[in-house]
Amino acid sequence: MNNSPLRITLLALVVASVTGCTLTGPPSTGLGRQLGWYAYLGGDDIRRTCVPGADDHMRFVYQATFAGQVRGYELVVPGGSDTGGLRSQAWGAPALMSFGPGGPSLGGPVEAHAVVEPAELSALAAALGESRFDGAAPVGARLRSDRYFWTVAACRNGSFHFNAFLLDLDDPRQPAFAAPLFALDRTGVAVRPPEPTGGPLRTLDPARASPERREDLSFELRVGPEGLDTGPF
Repeated sequence: MNNSPLRITLLALVVASVTGCTLTGPPSTGLGRQLGWYAYLGGDDIRRTCVPGADDHMRFVYQATFAGQVRGYELVVPGGSDTGGLRSQAWGAPALMSFGPGGPSLGGPVEAHAVVEPAELSALAAALGESRFDGAAPVGARLRSDRYFWTVAACRNGSFHFNAFLLDLDDPRQPAFAAPLFALDRTGVAVRPPEPTGGPLRTLDPARASPERREDLSFELRVGPEGLDTGPF
C-alpha cells in the first residue's frame, strides 16, 4: 500500500470518526451495558447520524458465540472519496476477559487499522450484493449469545439499512462479504469458524464464570422490522 501523506491523513480521519464505537462488555452486567451492547449490534448511532450528505459508514459484527469470539469492523468512506478506512477489532481469547466490581467485561480488544483501496471497496460492495444485504432482514430471527451470527448496519448515500445473518441453522457457511472483510483484517487474531449449534439457550458459561460467583453471560434478541427488538417476547 502507498503510505503517502494523503493516505495517512485519510486513515487518521477515519480512525478518529469511529473511536467512540466500541463494545462495552457482556450485557448481563447491568441495564446500561445491556442497552449499549444492543445499540452497538443494531447500529443505533449510525442510524441517528445517517442523513443526506453523511459519510458512508458500515458496521459489521461477527459473533462466534459471545463467550468464544466477537469481531467488529467499522468501515467509513468520506463523502466524495473512493478510498475508505477500516478499523478491525477482535475480542475473545480468555486473556482478554476481565472481572471487575460490576461483573465480567470483554477487556480491551486487539485492534488494527487499514486504508481500503477502491478495488477492495468494489469487491466488498459486490460481496454485499451476493449476500443480499440490501434485501429484507429476517424478521423474527433470534440472535442468541450461544450462537454464531453477523449483524450489519450501514449508512450509504444517506440511507440506513440493517440486516442479520444467522450461521448455525441448516447452513453454517459464512456470507459472501466475510471473505473480503477478513482479508482486510490486520489484527492477527484467527477467525473462529462457525459450526452448527442447538439446544436450549445456555444461560451460564462456566469457562467464563467469576471465581466469586457464577455470572450470567446470556442474551437473546429478535430481529424486528426496524432493527433489533430486545423483548419481552
